[in-house]
Amino acid sequence: MNRKNYTLRELSEELDISLRDLKKHIGTGTLRTIKSGRYYIVSSTDMDDFIENETKVPERNYLCQNYDKCLDKAARSNRVFSCEGCKKFKDAGSHIVFPLWDSVFGAAATATC
Repeated sequence: MNRKNYTLRELSEELDISLRDLKKHIGTGTLRTIKSGRYYIVSSTDMDDFIENETKVPERNYLCQNYDKCLDKAARSNRVFSCEGCKKFKDAGSHIVFPLWDSVFGAAATATC
C-alpha cells in the first residue's frame, strides 16, 4: 500500500477541498489518516476511496424557480449544493421537462426520484 505524507494544507490542495471540510472529514473518519507530528499519512487506497465517495454529482433541478436563490445560499456558506431533500425537487419542472423530452427524443422520460 503506497503511503504519502502531507501537511493539512497540502492534503487540502491535493483533494481540492477547504481546510475546514478536510478537518471535518478526518474527524468523522470519512478520510482515514495517521498523524505523525505535523504530517498526515494517507494511503493511496484511502485517497482513492475518499475521492470516489465524495465526488458524487449532486442532483439539481435547474428549472426550479428557486434554483438561483438556493445556489447563492450554498455558495455563501461554502457547501455543495443539491436539490435532494427539497420538497419541490421531485415535481418541480416535470410538467415542462417530460413533454419536451418526448418531443425531442421521441421516447417517454420518467422521474427517477
